[in-house]
Amino acid sequence: VTSWNENGGVWKMEQYEIGNLVQETHYIFYDNGKVKKARNYQNGLLNGIFTSWHNNGQKKSEVNYKDNIKDGKFTSWNETGQIESVVTFKDGVCVSESCVN
Repeated sequence: VTSWNENGGVWKMEQYEIGNLVQETHYIFYDNGKVKKARNYQNGLLNGIFTSWHNNGQKKSEVNYKDNIKDGKFTSWNETGQIESVVTFKDGVCVSESCVN
C-alpha cells in the first residue's frame, strides 16, 4: 500500500502479509517537497536504515536500527556534504572511542 502527501510525493509505503502489517517505510518532507527523513519499520519497530537530509538535499545523517535500538554505524554530514562525525552503536550503546569521556 502506498500513500502520497498533498505535494504528490510518497509519504508511506506498507507491506502486508496475510492481512498483517509486516514492513513499512515512512517519509517526512520539507515544505519544498524534498525528503527530510526516511525510516523503516518492521512489525511496528524501527528496523534498518534511518536516513535524514538537509533542506538542500544533502544527506544529514544515517543510522541503522534493530528493534527500535541504534545498532551499527551512525554518520552525520554538514550541509555541504562533509562528514561531521562517525560513531558506532551496539545494542543502543555508543561503543566508538569518540563516545567515551
